[in-house]
Amino acid sequence: MKDYSDLNLNNRLQNVNSLAVRRRGESFNPPTDFESQVDRGAVTRGKLGTISADVLKGGTLTLGGANNVNGVFSLQDEGGTEKISMDKDGMTVNDGVITIQDSAGSSVIDSSGVVSLTTFPSDSVEQPVEQATSSDTWADISGVSLNIPSLARDTKFLFLWTALLYAEDATWASVAVRLRVDDTTYRPWMILTQGDNPNVDRVDAQLSTFKFLTLGSGTHTVKLQFRKWETGAYGYADQIILSYIQLGK
Repeated sequence: MKDYSDLNLNNRLQNVNSLAVRRRGESFNPPTDFESQVDRGAVTRGKLGTISADVLKGGTLTLGGANNVNGVFSLQDEGGTEKISMDKDGMTVNDGVITIQDSAGSSVIDSSGVVSLTTFPSDSVEQPVEQATSSDTWADISGVSLNIPSLARDTKFLFLWTALLYAEDATWASVAVRLRVDDTTYRPWMILTQGDNPNVDRVDAQLSTFKFLTLGSGTHTVKLQFRKWETGAYGYADQIILSYIQLGK
């Protein structure tokens, strides 16, 4: 077999993978092998042309920065109308829908806005039966308790409670109600006092109050407690309602 090495063909012919191979007098650019032919960082719009997103996998898409200044992402429908735009100032959805789900798969934001039942869970308990106490020691009001499901992190709550209170059988007869969460009690207390009037043997009023609290992760138990106050023989609580609203997750 004849040895053609002396013809120095390597210096006379360009590699077929060259970006400037001539065929029939016309210059053309062959397909670029990103794995071996070029530095991916050097690919330009002119070299790349059109690429199908169907073949893109993994990696990180970076728009803007450095010499590209402010990158812009534009998602369009089949008619060329922009539906979603993202740039250095944020994201804009034009006549579209964003749905955000929590870890349980429930929607917290949809096309109508915030889904309140998911984002702000709430619960309430009502005890319509009158309860009396003659003790100076705080005691749980029977049937007025709420269990808060396990929290994943610190969460703010709004607690509200109301009750019809009355006291009798002594001057300065009083009754007090307070909130208890787990082993901690909180003010404000609801206190009803009869006052120093010997001609009045009973006083009553419907009282309400509220409290903002931040609870830690885990489960919690919420109760109301009451006790008589001052010199009264008895304190009473009736028509009691305890509620909470979880202010986000």
